[in-house]
Amino acid sequence: MLRSAELRMISLHDGIIPYERPPRTKYFFLNKFETKVLHAKKELIKGKIFQLENQDGNDALVQHKLELYRTYLTQIRKVFRMQKKLEETWQNRMKVVAAYLNILAGERKLIRAIAPPPPPLTKFQKLVSRVRNVIRSIFPNRRLRPSDNTQNI
Repeated sequence: MLRSAELRMISLHDGIIPYERPPRTKYFFLNKFETKVLHAKKELIKGKIFQLENQDGNDALVQHKLELYRTYLTQIRKVFRMQKKLEETWQNRMKVVAAYLNILAGERKLIRAIAPPPPPLTKFQKLVSRVRNVIRSIFPNRRLRPSDNTQNI
């Protein structure tokens, strides 16, 4: 998920045109929006950790959630440290962007791990889903068939 400017810079770096280093800015590794997103995530996770620490400390579910939140928070802090400590080179920029994308993917995993399981279906919901599946098997959606779009030769 590289931005178009980054793709142009990669093509420049590959030898088509000599690579020119971008000017030093505060947002060399991540742009302003991405940095704001990371700060917002960090503050949100810190708040959730604070709320969970005030709950029952002996509960296994609370301890599990705390562990997951803390590991996610350390990943976010790692990206901030990388931005401060690494030299501004193209390879280091790609490492930081990859770590940022891993954080976004890790958020989805965190939500799936912490969210309670969905409630079981009622008998009526099971019946409706069975009827719907039978109707779909009898009358398939013709618009989704790729053979309709091809011409007979």
